Amino acid sequence: MGYFHVQVGSPHYGMEIAAGQAPKVKPVNLFGYKTDVGTDFATVYTNDHPTIPIDAVMEYNANAVRYQVQSTNAADYGKKFLIQGLDEDFNEIFDIAEVNTLTTNYFYRVNKAIILSGSNLGHVIIRAFGAGGNQNLIVNPADGVTHSLHYSVPRDYNFYIFRINATSGTVNSNKYITFKNHIENPFITPTRIINTAQSTMQNGEATFDRQIPFKVDELTDFSFQAKSSSGENEFSMFVEGILMKDED
Repeated sequence: MGYFHVQVGSPHYGMEIAAGQAPKVKPVNLFGYKTDVGTDFATVYTNDHPTIPIDAVMEYNANAVRYQVQSTNAADYGKKFLIQGLDEDFNEIFDIAEVNTLTTNYFYRVNKAIILSGSNLGHVIIRAFGAGGNQNLIVNPADGVTHSLHYSVPRDYNFYIFRINATSGTVNSNKYITFKNHIENPFITPTRIINTAQSTMQNGEATFDRQIPFKVDELTDFSFQAKSSSGENEFSMFVEGILMKDED
């Protein structure tokens, strides 16, 4: 029995995990991009919808709600999106909904939305529908998938982060980006909030390869937040890790 509950036969364990050879382990690859990081901390996610304002710091649902899939372009009507997230007990669920319809399932958290065929021509809004629904996500035109550096860790799993990569587009030598790991646990009253691993960079690329993975516990909302020292800044982040089920 190895770390991943099975014997890993390949010298490249990542390939076996990605290929589904470790049944209790799943790869998690997160990407977040934000064109307008300002001087206050904001979640690194796409939220530049032209008509519907979404708070810069991601809000989470107070209750499980259905989700409405909308688009700013009527040509997207009928296109299907896979919605992946968690129910009110933080168990993994998914649903498939066409643009201009509602999901059947009720989501307490949404981790990702991805188009199943074709390409979206408008801004597609994955919008909480109902009282207590605060978490909204956006798919930019032609992207086909949400770009958001957040992840809610399901019940009975832990999330292990192996690599973090950040890129900044500033060319001003006196300007820099500060980013941090933001963690919330809604099952502790009042909600426990932890901000950790705060770092800075000026421009280019910064990569953090963790020799010992950073563990994010089950039942946790995880995200990265960033701010600029002045004005606005374009910024992106990648996170690579694995989701591993607890031992029975």
